Amino acid sequence: QGTVVLFLSHETSDETCSAYRHLRTTSGPDISVCWLLDVASGVTPPAEFQSETQTYDSRRFADFGFATFGPKMLPGHCHFPVLDFYLHNPRITKLWVVEYDVRFTGPWSKFFDLMTSSDADLLTCHVRTPDQEPGWCWWGTLRDPSGSLPQEIHTLRAFLVIARFSAK
Repeated sequence: QGTVVLFLSHETSDETCSAYRHLRTTSGPDISVCWLLDVASGVTPPAEFQSETQTYDSRRFADFGFATFGPKMLPGHCHFPVLDFYLHNPRITKLWVVEYDVRFTGPWSKFFDLMTSSDADLLTCHVRTPDQEPGWCWWGTLRDPSGSLPQEIHTLRAFLVIARFSAK
């Protein structure tokens, strides 16, 4: 499968459909695009995109089989559907996630092409340290089970509204 882009959404407004259509039609021939849709609110995939939409129900986030905390998907479990998608599609080498409210007005292929040569395991934006964002409530939950990483690696966080993950 190579490179796949997941369009992550919980709604199907005209604006969201337009954003998905733009992503799908401008990503380039070597990238597969899939809509990953949360159907908890009763929303259904638009007919136009039915065949390329995979659904999940965020009310059943604990059924993914990953360790959880708290009774709801938000906050803290948004990555579960993405991880589940990857585990069911192991031939993916690079997985992009683009949330429904991210906009790029040019051809997405130009954006993706800029990152093609990078062998980084994670590409994203909005990376912060505790000094830059001391009020972030999750700092105390970050742990390195091995204890072998330098301290500065322990204390980075990112807002993953758009990100590329490698299969490494």
